[in-house]
Amino acid sequence: MKNNINIGDNIRFFRKKRGYTQEQLAEKSSLSLNFISAVERGTKGITFNKLLQIASALNVPITTLVAPQTKTEKIHYIEELEHELQQLSSTDQKRLVQSFITISKTVHRNDHED
Repeated sequence: MKNNINIGDNIRFFRKKRGYTQEQLAEKSSLSLNFISAVERGTKGITFNKLLQIASALNVPITTLVAPQTKTEKIHYIEELEHELQQLSSTDQKRLVQSFITISKTVHRNDHED
């Protein structure tokens, strides 16, 4: 599995997750729109201080923005599941989690049989 760190992709992912346009992120981070756009495209490097400004504007730890994409994807899946669970009653949450655990164990067991 490829484990590349693409800070621009991570910034874009969390910007969109927050529902921000590039212009809104630029304003919230006190950086230029051109800079945000270039970093997301990977055509411009970024300093630690500017990365910190962006992380603060996105309300994410800076480590999240420099994490390998595979870790970011896992975080995304967990956050999606959490969001969906919050929409359910406590009883339905419990049922869904129990079902998930059962399915997960079955998948894990099948992976080891192959």
